[in-house]
Amino acid sequence: MFILCKKKAVPSGMAFVFFPLMIGALFLLSGCGGGNEVATSGADQAANLRFRVDEDLVGPAETVPELGVSIRPPLDWEVQDNPVQEGLPIDVLNLYVGEGPSYLLIGVLQSQDSAEDTAPSLVASEDDELTSFVHNGILFHQIRRVSSEHVSFSVLFDAPVEDPDGPGILQFVIPTGDAEEKARMVESSLGSLESQ
Repeated sequence: MFILCKKKAVPSGMAFVFFPLMIGALFLLSGCGGGNEVATSGADQAANLRFRVDEDLVGPAETVPELGVSIRPPLDWEVQDNPVQEGLPIDVLNLYVGEGPSYLLIGVLQSQDSAEDTAPSLVASEDDELTSFVHNGILFHQIRRVSSEHVSFSVLFDAPVEDPDGPGILQFVIPTGDAEEKARMVESSLGSLESQ
């Protein structure tokens, strides 16, 4: 149940880097909250948000054809070659790792349900915060989870492609101690997301 990087050795000391991400992904995707009823808003009730994208905090745009979007990952977060997951209900398309360690996982949930129907089942505790918003014409459902070590923003959306394999997911994980500083990077990266 760990993300592996094919054809690229993980630097010494980086093995622990994937542990918090995978624990978060397992927790998020395990349905631990099963039964927690959380009301979500449809597209007609979701706020239309505009993000302030700080060009100095994001790298070049990366196209994700499986999701029909492009996104600019946070600056200097390195893509891991050929990420593969084992035993998780998610197809990992890209994984970026930054200092802290910080992560951006881009993937597809293995679900036939819409993002709107899936998001409430991923809320695992009363402390998790579920919000819905529209950005660049896409309805997003964000689950914010805070622990003593990490803050995660898991953003689900229905991919604007024909016959998607499931809802798209962007999962940003940043250290709690650096949350204020790195939150601007997350906002800029998420704000850069566009349909292709």
